[in-house]
Amino acid sequence: MRTWSLLVIALLLTGCGAANPAATSTPTSTHTPTARATYEVPASCSALKTDPGAELPGTTVGRCWTDALYAYGSFHEYMLRGAAGAPSEVDVRLRPDLAASGMMPDGPFVFVDGVLYEQRDGRWVQGDPTSTDPAKAIVGATARMIKAAADPAVIAGSIAACRTWKVDPQRELVTLHDGKERPDVVRLTCATTPFAVLGVPVTESSLWVTDDWTPLEVQSTADLAGTSTTSSQEFYDLGKRVTVQAPAS
Repeated sequence: MRTWSLLVIALLLTGCGAANPAATSTPTSTHTPTARATYEVPASCSALKTDPGAELPGTTVGRCWTDALYAYGSFHEYMLRGAAGAPSEVDVRLRPDLAASGMMPDGPFVFVDGVLYEQRDGRWVQGDPTSTDPAKAIVGATARMIKAAADPAVIAGSIAACRTWKVDPQRELVTLHDGKERPDVVRLTCATTPFAVLGVPVTESSLWVTDDWTPLEVQSTADLAGTSTTSSQEFYDLGKRVTVQAPAS
């Protein structure tokens, strides 16, 4: 399984896989920095307050988070599982359909047109769950998990699992992996921990957003088989054009 999916889904919490030193090719995605979508605050976010101490229902916060990402239409995601874990970086395009590409701890991947491609032993393998080729079958079976992990609706479900989010009293200066400082950031902390996602106990969880509910980061700590693991996801380059293409065979 891949270690790059959301902390709050079992794929990330139980992910395994060592880095593959032979997998060094660049995934087939491109950013166009000058092409940025115009963001309008979703209606689902308009009723939410960022006043210090405000308590917000998890279902509404989850819906707002998802709608905000879809309003941008694309984003770059930086993921880290545990302090010693290998990072993952993914470009996600949400419109007109879900597509993603990036670098995982065990190599590059591309998900486009409902098909997953992974680079294994220096070559691209096109997933096919019905194939008699074990490599293609394994990649094909992974496609459903990859799609779920890239879909903001999965984040919404995990956020909603926390019944109440509370706005912290102080704003924060946040620097993401892209090196840019973001002042006056709102932090929300789950006030009803522990909660469970797919049967996995989550003991701590925080979200960081701007005043217009632009998602910046999710960080959660979960207890899996007696081991506490903290994972984070950062979101930036929101709204930049992302082109994802199937790798050449």
